[in-house]
Amino acid sequence: MRAVLKRLDAELTEARARGMAVLAAISFLIIMGWVGYLTFFVHWGETYKYGYDFSSFWAAAKLATVGNAEWAFDIEVFDPLQDLAAKSSGVLYWHYPPTFVALIYPLGHVSPGAALAWFTVLTVLVWGVTVYIMIDTKSWIERLPVLLCPALYMTIIGGQNGAFTAALLC
Repeated sequence: MRAVLKRLDAELTEARARGMAVLAAISFLIIMGWVGYLTFFVHWGETYKYGYDFSSFWAAAKLATVGNAEWAFDIEVFDPLQDLAAKSSGVLYWHYPPTFVALIYPLGHVSPGAALAWFTVLTVLVWGVTVYIMIDTKSWIERLPVLLCPALYMTIIGGQNGAFTAALLC
């Protein structure tokens, strides 16, 4: 991976990096505009909520804080707690390993909204630090296309752990 990054770094001029940063910013605005339109004007309150996928994380963390982490695998217990966090109904099964519960355990001590905010901030922070370390350059402009990749924003909007997982894998 580092060899690929070194090769890309050699081919990446400042002008190309600025161009990529501009394209990343434009793609971000287009995607966020479209997602915002769909979320707030088409599906808001019906089928989609901001951070919906995070509700299962919070529910599992909450169960762990009361000493019953294994109940995350019991849908009869897990589903109502998850619905409380999402403020809507739906089923997101818990399929993560116990180590993930240990990672998100502190989020079970706060409200679902505060937990989502902390999870989002920490995810973006971990992603940013990872990009800073992995892309060996002195210019933030050259890191910008990776920092602003559209997948990061979809991860944030959905309350998912994709960016966090990607950062851990790097």
